[in-house]
Amino acid sequence: MITRDAIETAYSFLHQKRNVYVHSQLEWQRDDIECAIASYADDMNPELYDLLSAGRQDFLREHGRFAQDIAEAVERMEGMLDITTERFTADIDTKTYIERFRKADYFLTFCQQCGNYGRRYGCPPFDYNPLAIIENYERVRIIGVKITPHDKRLPLSLAGELMEPVIVSLNKELLETEKQLDGYCCGFVGSCPYCEGKPCARTEGKPCKHPDKVRPSLEAFGFDMSMTAKELLGLDIKWSKGDLIPEYLTLLCGIFYQKKH
Repeated sequence: MITRDAIETAYSFLHQKRNVYVHSQLEWQRDDIECAIASYADDMNPELYDLLSAGRQDFLREHGRFAQDIAEAVERMEGMLDITTERFTADIDTKTYIERFRKADYFLTFCQQCGNYGRRYGCPPFDYNPLAIIENYERVRIIGVKITPHDKRLPLSLAGELMEPVIVSLNKELLETEKQLDGYCCGFVGSCPYCEGKPCARTEGKPCKHPDKVRPSLEAFGFDMSMTAKELLGLDIKWSKGDLIPEYLTLLCGIFYQKKH
């Protein structure tokens, strides 16, 4: 699997070596750099090397092509985690959103096929009725983020790495806005960012360690994300074809607000 850390580590090393290489007038120094890079290529993340080399076994190892290869590698990695984000928002009354966009029984079947089902506190089944929470609010604000990678040839395995910093930022914003509006937010669960990669306490039958931060997603409450994006934000959700990231990635979240009196 290719991770952000693997890309950043390789980029840092190759970028630094290339800067010395292109400005060096000493043949022995340039030869030493070529040897160092060839050795480094042997220990690189194999999936990252395969992606950069496009199947060439002599990539970064052939003297006659070295200058071109290292330039291509550095340029490609510069673009791999470079993204453009666009934000979309819409407001709708909660009653209409529930009636038109919630299909709990249908989407529950998909949740049941996920490995997080019953294993994370932000995922179903819940020990409470979601409607008992969200029906207390008059309005819901839907927020969508479109993440477009500059590199159009990225493997699907990098999707999580591209979305992670956006998710972290959005979750923080959602919780802050929830307090400001005295509302209830629905964010992103997946791999919980608050337990630092450790298994959710739910798997051990223990209380959530971060109940002040963990919130379910709109999907977990049974809402149709494709319909939400299309009809409320004018945004088509793109799906991957094969092993490559789609044209863009989409994140959706929401805040229920304006408590009923």
